[in-house]
Amino acid sequence: MHMTPPRPPLHARLSPRLSPRLSPLFLAIGLAFATPAMYAAAAPVAQVEWQIPAQPLNRALNELARQAGMVLLADARLTQGRHSAPLQGRHSLPEALRQLLAGSGLQAQLQGGTTIIINAPAPAAAGAVQIGTLRVNGQGGSGMFEADDTDPADLPYLTPAASVYIGREQIERFRGTSPADIFKGVAGVQVGDSRNSGAVDVNVRGMQGQGRVPVLIDGSLQSSTVYRGYAGIADRSYIDPDLISAIRIDKGPNLSAQGAGAIGGMVSMQTLRPEDILRPGQRTGVRLRGGIQDNSVSAPADFGSTPRTQRNKLDNPRSGFGSIAVATRQDDYDLVAAISQRSIGNYFSGTRGFERYQMLNEWGDDNGVTQFFKKGDEVLNTANRTTSALLKANLRLPHEQKLELGYRYFDSSYGEIMPSQIYRNSTGSIPQWDPSQVRTNALTARYEWKPEGQQLIDLKANLWLTDMQSKSRNGDIFSNPLEGKTNPGDHECKECVEVLYLAKNQARRVGADLTNTSRFATGMGALKLDYGLSLQNEDIGPADSVAILDDDLNANHTLRNGKRHEQSAFASLQWQARDWLTVEAGGRFQRFDSRDRNRRAEQQYQPQGWQWVTMWDKDGGQLGDAKWYQDAQGQFTPATNPALVGGMVERYGEEPAPLDVSQVADWSGNDYVFRDAIPGLFTYSKPIRRKDHGFAPTFALTARLSDSVSVFLRDARGLRMPSLYESTMGFSATYSSPLNAERSHNREIGVSVVKDGVWSAADKLRLRLAYFDNVTHGYITRRPIPDLPAHAQNFSMANTDKYSVSGVELQSSYDRGSVFADFSGTWNRKTLICDAATAAYLRKASKWQSEIWNTPDCSPIGFSSSYVSNHIQPKLSANLTLGTRWLQEKLTIGTRLTHVGHPLARQDDKAVWQSWTGTSPQVLTQTYTLADLFASYKITPNATVDVAVDNLTDRYYLDPLTLSLMPGPGRTARVTLGLRF
Repeated sequence: MHMTPPRPPLHARLSPRLSPRLSPLFLAIGLAFATPAMYAAAAPVAQVEWQIPAQPLNRALNELARQAGMVLLADARLTQGRHSAPLQGRHSLPEALRQLLAGSGLQAQLQGGTTIIINAPAPAAAGAVQIGTLRVNGQGGSGMFEADDTDPADLPYLTPAASVYIGREQIERFRGTSPADIFKGVAGVQVGDSRNSGAVDVNVRGMQGQGRVPVLIDGSLQSSTVYRGYAGIADRSYIDPDLISAIRIDKGPNLSAQGAGAIGGMVSMQTLRPEDILRPGQRTGVRLRGGIQDNSVSAPADFGSTPRTQRNKLDNPRSGFGSIAVATRQDDYDLVAAISQRSIGNYFSGTRGFERYQMLNEWGDDNGVTQFFKKGDEVLNTANRTTSALLKANLRLPHEQKLELGYRYFDSSYGEIMPSQIYRNSTGSIPQWDPSQVRTNALTARYEWKPEGQQLIDLKANLWLTDMQSKSRNGDIFSNPLEGKTNPGDHECKECVEVLYLAKNQARRVGADLTNTSRFATGMGALKLDYGLSLQNEDIGPADSVAILDDDLNANHTLRNGKRHEQSAFASLQWQARDWLTVEAGGRFQRFDSRDRNRRAEQQYQPQGWQWVTMWDKDGGQLGDAKWYQDAQGQFTPATNPALVGGMVERYGEEPAPLDVSQVADWSGNDYVFRDAIPGLFTYSKPIRRKDHGFAPTFALTARLSDSVSVFLRDARGLRMPSLYESTMGFSATYSSPLNAERSHNREIGVSVVKDGVWSAADKLRLRLAYFDNVTHGYITRRPIPDLPAHAQNFSMANTDKYSVSGVELQSSYDRGSVFADFSGTWNRKTLICDAATAAYLRKASKWQSEIWNTPDCSPIGFSSSYVSNHIQPKLSANLTLGTRWLQEKLTIGTRLTHVGHPLARQDDKAVWQSWTGTSPQVLTQTYTLADLFASYKITPNATVDVAVDNLTDRYYLDPLTLSLMPGPGRTARVTLGLRF
């Protein structure tokens, strides 16, 4: 929301302590209790010279209020997406408002000669539309106090906590080929392994996975950690951009209800709302959206298919998407229902820059990704078919209460192949695997209560459940249950994939949170107190269809199976110490406990051991070998020696036969004692149980240097308890050591500019420049642990000393109606992971691997077998969007340039400690720049066609943080039609 700066007449009627700058709610209360004379005052009828160009309606109304010297009250959602005609010449204020609102379905009300209220006509107004405020010239919202009432696109520039807002227009404009593409160009944000699975694994400033950056949809959380073979792991969240209305990305720890453990940041998505669907002034409406795109082909059914080379065009599309959404807004409730389908085939790679990825040896052989994925060829295993549904009801209850009930369904069949099958492929071609599947059901209930006329209660409650079932081809061939099937002993056949890699899992999360906001006016300044608590239970295990057999249990062939509980309580006090200074202080207390249902099995053996006895005849000929068993006291005695008493003799290539001791002239034992396994007898370890607790504080300052410029300082501590993946045995971690919580320390300092009317009366400039320095102590990753069995030694989860990342971020936007621009960029200056224990272990190993004798305590990409190397963001990334609007803003055209540099730190082939085990190798991506084009034309007020061309120059590239070595899509054209009626 925004607010025009009030003129002196209104200030005279309100106490300075209750200035609208503090909270728009105080303004509403003031109006409610104003004297009748105030409302009876006649609206001004004088003619005024207006100069307001055509532009988005909210900006036009702001400018009108500014020129009239009046306060403007409106709900920003009412004006969202609407545009005004130009207003020129001399008109009375009522006439000027009538012209600006023409065709919008909105109406204006003048009160007291000082206030303009914008609302919907009577039917919509009866729906209890809450009046907010609109702001002009950067006034208000200087600190945290205005967060609930500010345009969400402006919030990232107004608060000390770094964040990014992605609106519906941007989601539709840059939807791309994969869901991860909607995050392209966001400062400090990358997505890991974005071309394999159709999911997102969000990385914020180098922090990724295991709840460090949770992805929430309508307040609910669903994510799963999956095995990626030698490449490591991925933390997947599944989304459908067609059902998303807006996205907010918070960077670093935050004191929100859902922020427990989010030491890297948090992604909050909101699903479709009635205003995304309804036409202006309508109670009921339907929105249809559908589109087609080229550069793709239906995935082949043959496992040994050869990649195709002939790309299709838009006149012969093989990929498309469509959705239908309906909404109604009534007096006491809103309803939204939507269904979406998306079918994207295997895409084709680009061509330009292909040679940069080739790794030719002295004989001309290619050892790089280009040996498998040729330029312009079909990239197998990248298809994605998705069906999603949404049902949401908003109930307006008596006494200022609201209740939102929601249900979401997501069903996806997606291409997937293990990176290890690419790394070690010996055939020169990549097979087409059968698709993996995931199905998610989510239920949400959100409640709000904000009684009118008081400041102590602003209550929000949230209850949610997500249930996921998956059949994915990413199992660990060493621990995946065989379910009675025969191990084929090979990895590169279709049957092998179905036996060894197909993993069937289920995961359920249940969460609840309760928060309240209380506001106080004191002699020392206004105070705002946010406080609350949250609970979350997580349960993972094999799907019900998995046949759990003793053979698998006894061989430690298990899927992860455990449960985890976490509770947190937080409080944040924001103090308006001065008109120009806002202080924030608070903290969060967390505790958790987890239990692993799996237990490691150990085979039991016969107490009597045996050794081989070799026997010869009198001529020196070897008679064969026989087993010499110990007696009951564990001794090898003549009474059990087969050379003396007889037994079964074994010869290579022959069946065992009785021994004739009369032929034995000489014998010899080998002194090595063997023991026979006792069939079906095992002992089991105790299940792993963990629990911990801790507290993390936060402090921030925001100082407003002028109406448009602020500086901020933030020192935030974060706490992340071990995840369920880290706390249980299974793939990629066969032994679990004691684990402590990760403790992050994030420091940030910067400047923000929010200014309207910079070079013209109606333009808007937003800019934020910040330096960040983040250190995580006790960072948990996979690392070697000494004195363990060989199978566990290099594949264990443990705390390391610390992981640090620092850099500079810039995000900015400028909009003057006819022209708009957006520029953002991140320069990562340093990354370092330190662990003295790992370094000492590797230095000790130098007695058999001489190249690692000089392993340092700190490494810029981590140590052998850790996951950090592929979490390191590019040294430099930048995004520039330029656009222009024509024909009274019916036509929008523009371009986006996205530059991605090489990783900040790169693996050194001579630094053996970085790659000693050969697992989790760093994927050395190259620098590239992509150019995209977009255009949108409003055929009628309710029909829009969008055209986009991604990767205009057909660049061959690997996305940053990729694990699967799959190049991104080449040049792709897309046409989308949207209708509302």
